[in-house]
Amino acid sequence: MSNTPENLNFKNLYDANAIGKKIALIRKKFGWSLYKLQLKSDVSRSIIKDTESGKNKIRIDNLLKIINGFNMSPAEFFQDFN
Repeated sequence: MSNTPENLNFKNLYDANAIGKKIALIRKKFGWSLYKLQLKSDVSRSIIKDTESGKNKIRIDNLLKIINGFNMSPAEFFQDFN
């Protein structure tokens, strides 16, 4: 099976709850508060909190800001997602 757009199963590529949990896990591993991640990423605490809890799906621009705030590449962030 090729990876052409019509053959991709996007449900398996993006799980908002898993991404929120991963953000929370990394933030806590670093010992950061929501406020510190807000300062590092320039994403509001309410967006981070709602994403971590699974209350909302994060926009890609905010996700990239958070990943950058962790000083990670997107590849590093998503390496555990299969």
